[in-house]
Amino acid sequence: MVVLLALVAGAPMALLRVGRTDALSGIGLDQLLFVADTGAVLLLALTLVAWVAWFVVAASVIAEVAAVLSRGRIRVRIPGGSWAQPTVSALVLAVAAMVASPVGAATAQSTDRTSSAPVVASATRQPAADPVRPAPTPPAGDEHEDSVHHRVAAGEDLWTIAETWYGDGTRWRSIASANDLDPEAVLPVGIVLRLDGVTSRPTSEPMPEEVAVVVRPGDTLSSLAQDHLGDSARWPEIQAANATRVVDPDVIRPGWRLVLPAVAPEGTALGAAASQGPAATKDPVQRVPTSPAAPVSSAPAQSPADAPASIPHSDPAQQAESAPPTAPGPQAGQTLGAEKTSDSQELDPALAAVAALGTLTAAALSSALVLRRRAQLAQRPVGRRMVLPEPESLHIEAALARSAATASDAPAHATYADVLLGSLDDGSPVLHDLEAAITTVVVGEPDRVDQVVAAAATGIALQPWSAESGLVVAGRMPWIDALDEPQVQCVEDLERTVVQLERSVAARRVALGRARLTAGGGGSMDEVDLASLREDPDRWDAWAPLLFVLAERPTTTQWGRIERSLSGSPVGISVLAAGAQVAEGTPPHAGEVVEVHGEVASLRGTGVRFTPHLLDATARRALVDLFETTAAARTTPAPWWSHDEDLPPNLTLFNRRCPTTHEDQEAPVDPTAFNHPTLLLLGPVDLQGCRGEAPTRARRQCVEYAAWIQQHPGRTSSQMARELMVAETTRRSNMSRLRNWLGTDSDGQLYLPDAYSGRIELHPAVTSDWEHLQLLIGTGINRTSTDGLVEALGMVRGAPLADAAPGQWHWAEEMRTDMASVARDIGLVLAERALAELDLDLARWAVNRALRAAPGDEPLMRARIRTEHLAGNRPEVERLVLQTTRQARSLGVDLDEETIGLVQEVMEGRRRAQA
Repeated sequence: MVVLLALVAGAPMALLRVGRTDALSGIGLDQLLFVADTGAVLLLALTLVAWVAWFVVAASVIAEVAAVLSRGRIRVRIPGGSWAQPTVSALVLAVAAMVASPVGAATAQSTDRTSSAPVVASATRQPAADPVRPAPTPPAGDEHEDSVHHRVAAGEDLWTIAETWYGDGTRWRSIASANDLDPEAVLPVGIVLRLDGVTSRPTSEPMPEEVAVVVRPGDTLSSLAQDHLGDSARWPEIQAANATRVVDPDVIRPGWRLVLPAVAPEGTALGAAASQGPAATKDPVQRVPTSPAAPVSSAPAQSPADAPASIPHSDPAQQAESAPPTAPGPQAGQTLGAEKTSDSQELDPALAAVAALGTLTAAALSSALVLRRRAQLAQRPVGRRMVLPEPESLHIEAALARSAATASDAPAHATYADVLLGSLDDGSPVLHDLEAAITTVVVGEPDRVDQVVAAAATGIALQPWSAESGLVVAGRMPWIDALDEPQVQCVEDLERTVVQLERSVAARRVALGRARLTAGGGGSMDEVDLASLREDPDRWDAWAPLLFVLAERPTTTQWGRIERSLSGSPVGISVLAAGAQVAEGTPPHAGEVVEVHGEVASLRGTGVRFTPHLLDATARRALVDLFETTAAARTTPAPWWSHDEDLPPNLTLFNRRCPTTHEDQEAPVDPTAFNHPTLLLLGPVDLQGCRGEAPTRARRQCVEYAAWIQQHPGRTSSQMARELMVAETTRRSNMSRLRNWLGTDSDGQLYLPDAYSGRIELHPAVTSDWEHLQLLIGTGINRTSTDGLVEALGMVRGAPLADAAPGQWHWAEEMRTDMASVARDIGLVLAERALAELDLDLARWAVNRALRAAPGDEPLMRARIRTEHLAGNRPEVERLVLQTTRQARSLGVDLDEETIGLVQEVMEGRRRAQA
């Protein structure tokens, strides 16, 4: 208080007494130019500078007092006052603490100035606007029985925490003492503070939550306002709520987290979410608490080693038919890989390997494989079959799909340089900002370190929030190289990688210096930093985060070069490196160190303990096989196609003997048409012709079991449980339901006999529409009569396994792609024959029916364009051309040369001339 009074009142009194402003009227231009200075001019200049400084200090005092009195709602940034405002903020807070006034709860901790409250020091450099991180667990071994633990939320400081828990903001000193805090450091969001002497819940009500949305590619302020506020004209409200970030309303970048106005009209998506609570909020809107978080129990965190050895299995048959069962999601302290069956038999290693990778990364890998298969199917030549991975690789892919079905939405607060390191006991993801730490080193057992770095690099390459960040991987990671992502570069030589890092850092520093010099001519050089440069969309590509992952351990010399290169102001380049064992020491001066001990890892700078995400050797080999075999050009001759050049002399393809109905309507399936149980797979799945009573529960699972047994006759129960990824008790109960449903034939023989020999098989009379279709084209699609092709294509009721829920039928990916490929080839051959005879009705029917199984297929779209062109339907031709080009862009592939030529012919009348 004395210092404040001296600054506010004493300083002007001193300036009035000793200042030389009186000399201002006595100094003329002639005296300045031709008379030797006696010191009056210098004293006058110093006096004027002192008065300007006093005005800045006085304005800062007024601004800080207003912030305290308004509990932080009024925040004013004094132009040119960055040198004085933090100090004044500390003085005002000290006075508020002295008088023990409740209004001291609001402090000067904002994104525009430094907080004056004592805070926890962290080894991780904090970004300008640190997103909310998952709450870390309390430190193990805490023996204070009357203590609780509090996770620091965004906007909190020690004063508000003390006022919340103790009812007295002046007790922030006890928090500082109990946690050994550094008064000069910035309080990181997400750290855990121990609060001694707390015996009750917080004394104040939590502050209301804010609703935020993460910008995705293609979003605009208008579209966000339409989606979440119900009116596109309300986009200025979103800009006003994010004025510090959204300077130009036409420029918003994917990954930005924008706060939405708190009030939304009823009936809109945001209004409904607000009325139903946080659980009703859907992607991309995420609830981000800004109030003090609920206290964390002071009990030591349960490590994965202490977790239960098994997850209780509820009978999936007890679930409602309207909600097909999926894999049980990990619960607190549990992972999918720890799951066991009721007879203590370990679940297969594929699930354990995928579970260790984490559901978010598994979902990203599964989505990448689905997209690659779509592109591969779209570019597959007729009569060719996609190359199939090894069985173990397919099993890993099935486990990825199973894990992806349980994955939660991506964190809304993730930033471009965030990497997934692991999960807390409650399943919350642990995100680490590589750009804020600049250098991050993973230390521990060498094998565990390699698995952590491999999982982290895979996540960076595939996660949506880091899609615009550059990634350079040093070391052998062939599965990442096989991704063929434009922002990912794999370099096997570590020395080349270090040289590339040094050159990239030097180039950015030179560019940053030039930008500051340019700004110095008409503005403040201090305002030119990495964030301001990224605001310019034309500069984003050059200044986007560039992340180096060193899978190979750098030498001491190489690490020293990296440190020297990255020292100084940040330029958006950061390093994640595999380090040596803890006992051997770690690379010096790392911004953050991740320590891995078995199944537990921790961030040394923050004390966060978590279960690390791992990518073991089994999963790596499978990923290499999966990504290499899903390359678009990898195909083999299809077994449903005859590859002989000439027909035998005694073989003739007969034309259609009777007219065919080409109505595009679905005829109902008559159960009486099946004399024996028949699986329907070429569309929505079903089981018809059964002799027993249909189960009231788990009907879809029984259908899946029947299809698996039909495709894998003679397998054992343990093989069935492994490939279907179910517990043995669940498998037995569903097998009993299936046996009762199928019933017996006219001779009393069970359609699903008891497996006395240990081998499970269906009655020979049990069949499927897929088997019938294969019989019709047994000689090859290109040698099957037109009648046979019409009959076969008429069995296609939709996309194969059309209504299979996510996580189910994961074992049938090979069969599903084969069914789609066969349906496409049949439709294409049948359409070509019909066009040759100018039977446009048959051609149109064949293409439309085949497109049910292979939507958007390019060769089928060509046949459809030809059909409508011959029919003179110009509007439909234009629509189909536009649809085809959009489909290629969505898959990220080029149109086939034949498609380009056809489009030129139908749109321009002829093909363009080429050399």
